[in-house]
Amino acid sequence: MSDSIKLNNNTFQVSQFGSDFILLRSDTIENIFSYGEAIYQRQFDFLEEVIATETEICLKLNAKFQNEDLNQLETLEFSPTTQGKLHTVPVWFSEVEDWEAVTASCQLSKAEIIHQLQSIEFNVAMFGFLPGFVYMGGLPPNLHVPRKSTPATKMQPNTLAIGGPYIGIYSLPSPGGWHTIGQVACNIFDKNQNPPMLINQNDRIRFSAISHSAFKKIETQQLSINQL
Repeated sequence: MSDSIKLNNNTFQVSQFGSDFILLRSDTIENIFSYGEAIYQRQFDFLEEVIATETEICLKLNAKFQNEDLNQLETLEFSPTTQGKLHTVPVWFSEVEDWEAVTASCQLSKAEIIHQLQSIEFNVAMFGFLPGFVYMGGLPPNLHVPRKSTPATKMQPNTLAIGGPYIGIYSLPSPGGWHTIGQVACNIFDKNQNPPMLINQNDRIRFSAISHSAFKKIETQQLSINQL
C-alpha cells in the first residue's frame, strides 16, 4: 500500500493499522471535514465508519476491505464546503466545584473567563468520543486546562466543559474527564433525528451567558438549538 494518497488533488499521508482502520493525515490541508464528509457520503462498502478531525480522517474498516480498495478514494471529486452556520448558544455558567480548578489553572476569575468565552467564535471541530459529544476548537492557550486526574462518574446532559485545547458539550449523560463550567439550555442532539446531531462540522458557536431562571425557562420548553 502506498504511504500517501491524493483526494481531490490534495495529498494525504496514509497509515494502516492492521485490518482495523486507516488514518489519512495532513497538517496543511484546510477544511479536512469536507473530505471526510465526501468519503462518508459515497458509502463505500468496505468502510464501517468515517471520523474526521482537524488534521486527519479515520477510516474504520470491515471484513470486505482489500488493500486495492483504497484506490477508490482517489476517484472522489467534490467542492469543499464553505464556512457553516453560526449558532448563538445560551449557557448558564453554573456554580460547580470544577470552577475552583479552572480559575486556579487559568489564574483568572470566573467572571473574566466567562467574559472571554463569550467573545470567541468557536468552530465545531469534531464529534466523538461518546455519542452526542462535540469538540469545539478556538479555545485560547490561556484557557487551556488539564483534564481531571479522576474523571467524574456522570456528567449531566448538555454539560459545557473544557479539557486541554478544547471546549465541548456532553449532550448525553456519561462519565467525563473534562472540567464542568456550565449547562447549555438547548438541545444539540436528538436521537429521533437522522443525523441526531443538530449542528454540523464547520458550524460556528458563540456562547451567551444567561441567568439560572432564564436557563430553567428554556430547559422546560425542551428547545433545540434550531428553535432558538
